[in-house]
Amino acid sequence: MKRLAVFACCLVLLAGCRGPQPASSVPQERVEEPDWRVEEPSWQIFSLKPEDYGITYEDLEDLSEYPLDKLTAYCMGADGAFAEDGFSQLYRRFMEAPHTCVACFSLIQDQEALKLLCGRIVSENLSFGDETEQKQFQLNLKLLAEAYPENRGCYAGESAVVRLLQSGWDETAQKG
Repeated sequence: MKRLAVFACCLVLLAGCRGPQPASSVPQERVEEPDWRVEEPSWQIFSLKPEDYGITYEDLEDLSEYPLDKLTAYCMGADGAFAEDGFSQLYRRFMEAPHTCVACFSLIQDQEALKLLCGRIVSENLSFGDETEQKQFQLNLKLLAEAYPENRGCYAGESAVVRLLQSGWDETAQKG
């Protein structure tokens, strides 16, 4: 009987270790799948200069294998068809792994470059995303805002990126 009581107490304690559960009865969807790709970001800083990665823009390349930092630099130097392809790929990466993209973009010190990147991601979603993608984008923004609150200093860079994405969404959605 003592063993049963100890076992029951352990179960109660373990159940309490899960922490507070969301008040909403709607289950929160995952923003990223754990195996979204093999890329394991290790950036502390990276360059936005395409030439630092050997990018020449001579021919359209398969950007799907570019690491996120190289793809970001590619987008910063691209124009015309190169820019369309690059930003389309960057948008796909954001939809696949928004936390990874936000972590990467939070390292960008150039605010104009950051605004450009965030604005183009929002624009890709509103221009080419179907209704389902647009809803997923909004859900991603909501979950990112919860993950990187503005009042937490350790997430200052990430929350700034999320604010830019959200304000870009709000401004563009009102125009459209």
